Amino acid sequence: THSLRDAQKLQQAQDWAPAAGAYAAVLESEPDNITAVFGQAYCLHMSGDYGAAIEAHKRAAMFPQIRGIAQYNLGCAYALTGETERLHKRIQQLFDRLETQLKQILREAEVSENLRPAITVTAAANLILALAEGKISQFVRSEFTRLPTANWQEQWSVAATVFFRDSTS
Repeated sequence: THSLRDAQKLQQAQDWAPAAGAYAAVLESEPDNITAVFGQAYCLHMSGDYGAAIEAHKRAAMFPQIRGIAQYNLGCAYALTGETERLHKRIQQLFDRLETQLKQILREAEVSENLRPAITVTAAANLILALAEGKISQFVRSEFTRLPTANWQEQWSVAATVFFRDSTS
């Protein structure tokens, strides 16, 4: 039987298929081992077994701690299989969920912190999402060298001064 350490050593040696098998062995006794779930998905992906990798990335995406990177890897696996229509649908779903979450955060901020957007919650969530999409687009255009967080503190402090109003007004 393989241990997590064995699987990680195989992964470090870039022996992808045996590493994926070793992670699978770990998951038989520890099905919620987040390191093994992510490792198996990654190794299946790197071995070129995209069908199995897609299923493994879906499983990894069930863990909140790694959901974002697992969904990204899932999108990459779909793209590598030529399933661009499915990929576009998943990306659309991801951004729709993000916008819904932003609306919830804005509603909670109004109640708990007396912060209210100067525009409707729906329009405000969409504006924040547009800012995030712009930062992501810049990151991609820079070939992943210009981090989305670059200058964010300064930019957000300016945006927030006109974005929020006191909810008592």
